Amino acid sequence: MADETIVFLIQVELPTFCYLSEAVEWVAVGRVPQAQWDTDGKSDEPVDQRFYWREMPDNFEPAFIYPWFDRAEFDYLGIPIVEDYFSAAQRCYGEFVHDLPTRIQEYESKEDFLYVREDGKTQNLYVSLADESRQNLQELLPLQEIVDSTESQFWRFYEIAWAKLFQLLATGQIECSAINKERFERLYDDDRYEEAGQFHNLDLSLIPIGFDWKQNSLETADRGWASLRIRTADIITHRAGLLRLGEAVSVERVGAGFVLVGSKPAPLRRQRGRPHEVNWEELKLQLGKLIEHGSIPETKESCIYSLIVFAEKTLGRSPSRSSVQRNLNHELRLIYGPK
Repeated sequence: MADETIVFLIQVELPTFCYLSEAVEWVAVGRVPQAQWDTDGKSDEPVDQRFYWREMPDNFEPAFIYPWFDRAEFDYLGIPIVEDYFSAAQRCYGEFVHDLPTRIQEYESKEDFLYVREDGKTQNLYVSLADESRQNLQELLPLQEIVDSTESQFWRFYEIAWAKLFQLLATGQIECSAINKERFERLYDDDRYEEAGQFHNLDLSLIPIGFDWKQNSLETADRGWASLRIRTADIITHRAGLLRLGEAVSVERVGAGFVLVGSKPAPLRRQRGRPHEVNWEELKLQLGKLIEHGSIPETKESCIYSLIVFAEKTLGRSPSRSSVQRNLNHELRLIYGPK
């Protein structure tokens, strides 16, 4: 039939461990964690970048996020699909819409900063940034409201998933390990990187049911813990009580993969593999500080790379050159002109 859609499926390799936040997502909406193989850089041996000591502390959180829910997840949980949600979520992704009112106040509280562009025009940097943020807020707030109201229907499934996992953790049926942050920092400063990256089993009495598992970190009375993880095998072992059974489907093997038999439309492709978002408003403020202090680089290219370095050191993110150029294009044009 002309309307039939062929869906190709491939097997995924489970990592030995997954972040606690990933375990909750796995139980809540069926998002299966995947191993992330790469070469060490010191040898040709493949290593899973997750929890690998040479990557710490950059891998204390998952390297990838799911920017929005896709159609298959709506179907899996029986949540009615809101068609406007997908375009709204894509438009609002990475824009930090809820932070815009605060950003506008910060820009408006700044003293006027006038400078002359290369084309001879005088520009007030913070007035321009405030105007741009107000325009973004007016455009994006209605879309963000669609996103918030739609995604709120998913959160109870996350709460149920965490409650199930918490019961297994509290009764000792599942272990949770983590990095002792104070120990890590001490050994890391002494260049003892591999020793610093050792995980320790948590005293599970330290984990309250109300703590923020999304951050994969825990602060107790006497120390902090980072990169909370559990064994994926434990999820499989307890899958009967953790994982929901979805709709039964038929598949046919094709080489190393499978073909879904049937004529259901393919789900909207989730943009798996996008890095954690960069807070571009922070970079805009940093750009303003460079101008205020008279330390703005002479060329746009040098400015872009100085912002990348700032993001890596201060925000824990490493945006690409093209993403900085794209997201700060307006500000860079104000400073360096149209070229």
